[in-house]
Amino acid sequence: MSMQEIRSSAVRTDRPRYFEPLVALTTTRPARESSVVHRADEAILRIDSVLGSMQSPRTFRKSAQAISIYEESHKKLHEQAKLKLSFESPTKDYVDFLNTFYKEEGLPQDWQSLQYGNIQVGFSMEGQMNLLKGDDPESRRVWAKQTRQDLQGFVIEYLSPYIVYPWHHQKKENPDGSANLVDARYGGKKMVDTVSKSERGGTVKQVIEAIDRAVVNKKVSDGSIFVQWSPMDESPTGLVQDNGAPIVYRDTHLIVSQVKDDKLDGITIKTDLTQAECREMIRILTGRVIPVGAPIEDYIKAVALIDPTKGRISSMKDVVSVAADVRAALSFGSKSAYKDKSWDAVYEQIELGDKLYDFDEKMQRILEKFENGVLFDTPSAEELPEYIAATILRVSQEARSAEQEYKDVSAGTKGINIAAPNFDRTKLRHVLEYVAMKPGCAGGGAVTAVRGMNEVSRVIDLAVGSSGSSCPEIRCGGCSWKADEQEASAVQSGSLKSCPKCGWSPS
Repeated sequence: MSMQEIRSSAVRTDRPRYFEPLVALTTTRPARESSVVHRADEAILRIDSVLGSMQSPRTFRKSAQAISIYEESHKKLHEQAKLKLSFESPTKDYVDFLNTFYKEEGLPQDWQSLQYGNIQVGFSMEGQMNLLKGDDPESRRVWAKQTRQDLQGFVIEYLSPYIVYPWHHQKKENPDGSANLVDARYGGKKMVDTVSKSERGGTVKQVIEAIDRAVVNKKVSDGSIFVQWSPMDESPTGLVQDNGAPIVYRDTHLIVSQVKDDKLDGITIKTDLTQAECREMIRILTGRVIPVGAPIEDYIKAVALIDPTKGRISSMKDVVSVAADVRAALSFGSKSAYKDKSWDAVYEQIELGDKLYDFDEKMQRILEKFENGVLFDTPSAEELPEYIAATILRVSQEARSAEQEYKDVSAGTKGINIAAPNFDRTKLRHVLEYVAMKPGCAGGGAVTAVRGMNEVSRVIDLAVGSSGSSCPEIRCGGCSWKADEQEASAVQSGSLKSCPKCGWSPS
């Protein structure tokens, strides 16, 4: 039986069951031309030599021998191909590898969907592809630059040890004479276009548009500081992932920005501040009281605008100090900003600024290979998601292997410490699981995952009295203890550092 007859038998309904593994191996989605595919064809020719004298697929012994030869050859090809992949390998080689050996890596055939069970990695392939405005060279260049920047953002949020994310926008005139704040590093994308009208009923979009107008039209003085809150909450945000799963924000983001001439420089800080702590910050910085149980939209709209010439707040670090004071006052003197990250680490990461994006040479090479591959391999629009997915799996595997080597910035680490010699460390199925379980702004993470100050049952809440005044009604969510007026003062002064009933403390 020739190889052509074997391929033709894939459409037969009467073929023996023992023949199905061979058919499956020779009729899966073909990868684009590569040395891996050519070597696989050589293995198929070996099967031809074994099957050449066969008169019928019922000859079990010879067909079984052929299957064994193919499987053995395919396994060797997989091992050899995997060993040859390195940081210097083009993205196309990784794509070809995954298309050819996805089964051996424990991945589904549609591996580019980045779906692990019912959980999808927090990167919107659909949204990214919508940024591609055309198939001309200039559109592709802009898209490649934007996507590389988004991949950098994905790494720093989902894979790095950092919780501070710097960003920059500057004024740019539009062809019609109007102007907007844009991100020059992101292909000139407007700040107002970085958020969706669907998020939080459109309130996020409204706030961003108001800040954009204020800066562009110079309605605020130079040095003015904006402070925004996006508290952790289990309610739907209005956003969904590509697979239809609702995106839920399980971390609190504190967003601080400062006007400098025609620019707006800012940082987003990932924290585990509770809604109660956000309410207290809002009260201190705006004078506004957000009632307990208020919708998240009320927090979104409670933007603080601070004049640096009045009061004690003149920098973004000063705003962080307020957050640190509120956390300490309401949480038994805790110095934690997010899990095991201290506020001191936040200050140091702010000082590093854009250097946080300076990955080590190997990580930069992965992202550089992606951008160059998009520009010079000329993959079709249908193939671009494979380039993105292969890059995400590459950076995720490097991060996973080096996770134990991560060090806090305060310990002197210059960047993300990626120290992995090659591609062959774990099955990519485990890498996909690892990154899919990480929650973030773009989704991802197990549905039941909750990321609070320590445990959600240990949240210290701050209630607001019915009169509208701030009432420091501090209680431990882990037991029935509730602070009286004297105990509340002791917590806020730092003399009471643990729950007097169950003993819990942030340390």
